[in-house]
Amino acid sequence: MDPKYTVDEMNELLAHCKIPEMAGKGAQFFCTCGDTKCPYNPCNPKNAAEGRGCTGCIVKNLRQGEVPSCIFKTVGDTSAWEDYSIQGFVNFCARHGITAE
Repeated sequence: MDPKYTVDEMNELLAHCKIPEMAGKGAQFFCTCGDTKCPYNPCNPKNAAEGRGCTGCIVKNLRQGEVPSCIFKTVGDTSAWEDYSIQGFVNFCARHGITAE
């Protein structure tokens, strides 16, 4: 599938996602971050109205050598996790039984 999903395609993917509280809310509210004061969180109406959202968050994280928390949350519980670096994601996946194989 083309990486440039339509809203309908994204909603279909979200309907089958591993994050039950996000399924059915649609692409606009995919963000699983609880920090709605974040300038990139699309669940904050002010941010959404100003066109801010997930793309800015992903760019910020990549510049900092980190993986967005929403990606971690598709793997497992992040409540006790603090290392959001790329290596931290590898370790998080290993801790949850996910390998490259």
